[in-house]
Amino acid sequence: MPVALFVLFGCVLIYLVLRRVAASVPAALFGVALFLACPLVIRSSVLVTADLPLAVTLFFAFYLWWCGHEEGSIGVSRWLAIGVVLALAGLFKGPQPIAYFALGVGFYILASRSWRQFPGLILAGLICIIPLAYWYAAIYTPGDEGNWAAFMRVRPVAILPGPIVASLRTLSEIFPAALAAAAFLVGHALRGRGHARPGFVAALSCYAFIAAIAVLFWPGGSLPRYFLPMVLPLCVFGGLGYDLFSEKRPQVIAPIMVITAALLLYATVYALASPFLPLRYRQAWFDAERITVAMQTAPGTLYRTGDTGLNVLPYVPGKILIATPDELASVEGPAWILLPNDEALALVARRSDKLHVVMPLGDVEQWRLLRLDP
Repeated sequence: MPVALFVLFGCVLIYLVLRRVAASVPAALFGVALFLACPLVIRSSVLVTADLPLAVTLFFAFYLWWCGHEEGSIGVSRWLAIGVVLALAGLFKGPQPIAYFALGVGFYILASRSWRQFPGLILAGLICIIPLAYWYAAIYTPGDEGNWAAFMRVRPVAILPGPIVASLRTLSEIFPAALAAAAFLVGHALRGRGHARPGFVAALSCYAFIAAIAVLFWPGGSLPRYFLPMVLPLCVFGGLGYDLFSEKRPQVIAPIMVITAALLLYATVYALASPFLPLRYRQAWFDAERITVAMQTAPGTLYRTGDTGLNVLPYVPGKILIATPDELASVEGPAWILLPNDEALALVARRSDKLHVVMPLGDVEQWRLLRLDP
């Protein structure tokens, strides 16, 4: 339900932004349709992850900033509100994604020489940092530095796809919003005019692309979900493209509308079919139920390695800890352990006296749930 509500909030934000910059009602609705038809949004809307709420929250911060900037003055109360929204975004998934707002808006302020906004931007940053710093201090234990460095991908455990592969995967995941946005940006550059307010295209481009470029070339690689904050601006550009091309060059926007309608139809059929195919569309929930029932017979801490059961374990109540295979070799029971098959077999071989396999789990039974006796 929270993710669904954020999807709705994202639709409202796209509509409000487009209407605020003088886009027509059909253009605003087209921007919303691009958002709902984005494959990355379709997939993220049914996952128990923070990526989609994070993207919508960051865009809300941009919306608050642009409304004040457009009016000619951003007061202290607005900067405080922006700081609170950014703090919420940071608590979703750490401080790194805030770079979409900080780098994008900061670069635009610098490029447009809006020097009076820098104190407000700093104030919002301070408001944002306070709860983040408190959270990190509250949960810190000695030795966490390695986990934090891996999470922030300063010292990544696994190398993700590089710029070329990541860009191709991301384009496939954000199509057709990327196509509509590209058509608008090219048309806007060639014609040198549009319905958008002065400076809006530049400000939104800074927000959408500056941090995204940094993420794309990050040494540890990237995944399409890292670019979700870019999707909402692309949908706004796509809505502006509707007004730019619909009357004089409908052949540009018509194919994009057809693709968008096809993806929306697919998403609708997917949503209607999922309740009748529970083993296909609710596998994570069923696996979590099996784990919960098993753990009720003999309560204990649940351990996992890496990202094992990433979309399953949020449904499992109780204490869940991450450990390395070497650490699991010395864990004391009673405990439960969820591991990939190869790691599970290796660990059972090392601790065959107290450890045994309870059941296979996963879409293709790629994991094993183990029970460690006292």
